[in-house]
Amino acid sequence: MKLSDNQKEIVKSSEKHIVVTAGAGSGKTTVLIEHALNIVKTKSTDSKILVLTYSNKAARELEDRAKNSIDNYIDHLYVGTIHKFCTDIIARYGNTIDLDPSFQILESSDERIELFKSAIDNYPELKHKISHVKKPDKEIHSLFEKMGMVKRHKISIESLSVEHKQLFDEYNELLALQNSIDFDDILCYAYKILSEVKGVLKIYQRNFVSICVDEAQDLNDIQYKIIKTLAGDRMSLFLVGDPSQAIYGFNGSSSKFMS
Repeated sequence: MKLSDNQKEIVKSSEKHIVVTAGAGSGKTTVLIEHALNIVKTKSTDSKILVLTYSNKAARELEDRAKNSIDNYIDHLYVGTIHKFCTDIIARYGNTIDLDPSFQILESSDERIELFKSAIDNYPELKHKISHVKKPDKEIHSLFEKMGMVKRHKISIESLSVEHKQLFDEYNELLALQNSIDFDDILCYAYKILSEVKGVLKIYQRNFVSICVDEAQDLNDIQYKIIKTLAGDRMSLFLVGDPSQAIYGFNGSSSKFMS
C-alpha cells in the first residue's frame, strides 16, 4: 500500500505518544507496522518493539507484514495478542506472586462453567435459589460473566452482594486447588506482576523501547492498565484504531482509552 504524505509523516514521527484514529480500510495497520519498523531502523539500543493486537488472526497478519519488511524481524519485534504476551509474563515470572509454575489455563468456556457450577454446588441456598428461576442456565452464565467483569475491572468487587463475593472466592479457590487459572486471570496476574514486582517491570522496560497497539478502540480497563504500567515514563506509545468499529464492548472495552 502506497502511503500518503500524512501517513508518511506519522510513520516517521518522533513524538513519544501518538494516537491515530481513522476509518476501516484507511491503512491504519500498515501505518502501525511501518512506524514500528521505522523505530527499528532508527533506535540506538537492542530493545525490541512490542506490537500488540487482539485476535490470533490479526497477530498472524501483523507478523507476516513484519517478516516481509525486515530480516530477522523476531530480533527486533514482539508481535502477538495481548493475552499471549501476558501468558509469557506469568509463565516466566508467576513465581514472584506465588503462582505455581506448572499452572494450566482453562481456555475452554465449558470447563470454566463446569467449575463455576461446582462452586455453586458448595452453596446449597444459592443453588436452590438459581434452580427456581425461569432459566437456571442463563442465570448461571450471567453470574459467571459478572465474575469475569470483576477480573476485567469493568465492575468492582465491592459492587457484588455478600453472597456473590463468597461465590467469587469459592470459584477462585477451586481454580487454585487444581492449579488452574482462567482466561481472565491471565491479564489479572500479568498486571499484578508488573505493578507489584518492580524488578520484573524494569526487565520489560529494558527489553522494549516502544509499544504499538492495533485496534486500540477495543482496549478494556485491565488491558489499558497493563500497557500504561509497562510504558511508564520510559517507552513510547503508538495506538491506532477506529472508535466506531469497537466490537468488544461486552468485554469491558471502550474507545475512551484512546483519548
